[in-house]
Amino acid sequence: MSGASVPLRPETLLRRRPHVLSRQLDGEAVLLDPVLGEYFSVNPVGAAVWSALADPISLGALHALVLEQFAATPEVVREDLDRFVHELEQRGLIEIVER
Repeated sequence: MSGASVPLRPETLLRRRPHVLSRQLDGEAVLLDPVLGEYFSVNPVGAAVWSALADPISLGALHALVLEQFAATPEVVREDLDRFVHELEQRGLIEIVER
């Protein structure tokens, strides 16, 4: 897992870590960290976010993507997305991209 988390802003660029494997299944996704030998399952919203993280993308763009594809208020999306991204970062599944 990564160390202390850096505060994320809308312009923060994120991407998947290259060693993490994933598979889309019925709209959901299963993630595998072969280094830790751990599996993670994510719902359709998480799968859409994970798919978008294939290339560097800003937190703000992720927010817009979720708002466009799923029915939720901006506040709920922001809170849920921030929590999900933080969890992915803490588990070492994504990384912050330096500009």
